[in-house]
Amino acid sequence: MYFQLEPNAFLADIDFQAMSAQERGVYFTLILYLYANGGTVGVAKGTLYSLCNYGCDMLEWEQMWDNIKHKFTLNGNGEITHKRVSREIAAAEYRMQVAVESGLKGADKRWGADRVPIADKDRVPIAKKRKEKVSKEKNTPPTPRGVYSQEFLVFWGAYPKKRSKGQAWKSWQKIKPSKALRAEFLVAIEQQKKWEPWLKDGGQFIPYPSSWLNGGCWDDEVVEGSIKKTTAEKLAEYNKLVASYE
Repeated sequence: MYFQLEPNAFLADIDFQAMSAQERGVYFTLILYLYANGGTVGVAKGTLYSLCNYGCDMLEWEQMWDNIKHKFTLNGNGEITHKRVSREIAAAEYRMQVAVESGLKGADKRWGADRVPIADKDRVPIAKKRKEKVSKEKNTPPTPRGVYSQEFLVFWGAYPKKRSKGQAWKSWQKIKPSKALRAEFLVAIEQQKKWEPWLKDGGQFIPYPSSWLNGGCWDDEVVEGSIKKTTAEKLAEYNKLVASYE
């Protein structure tokens, strides 16, 4: 998958300007690994040190890491993420979706039901059968694997456990959530990220996103201390979260 790299975005970053040459090298190396690994990299002891091929003792590494770790976010799965990388990956997936859909429309326009086959009488039944099949497919266009809606990608970006994306997409399509319901999803996720079961043992008890959707977990009882929000407040928060992915 192609990702656009904007040098000026790095060079104009005040934090990046203040980094030493070693810190810049480690920071940029991890950015590349995040792009290559779908937006997350595990932080088990020694993993980042090894990935960056850092030629010093562990104490020096930890001191260096303390200077740049604020540029990343640690999720409940014991992985680092990066807001800009996640946004670019979502944008790239969306561009791929648009390209695939455009290709399907172009193919359908060229080879679809309006195409007049050149066939003799013996082949007419076959041509007719093919025409009927194409017409049916035109009414129910296929959804190629890896093609997701922009709204689903926002949900996927917000959900802390990124596992079984295809299953989550199937569940999403069954629900067909309205904008108000999508707002419910994101507000519930932001609240549930703070729940003790989701924080325990590196987030291993966080349900898979497909299970979360199928189980209607956005309606789970709000934990003590959480503030219940009105529909208008949820929609406002949803719009803010969507904007952060644009």
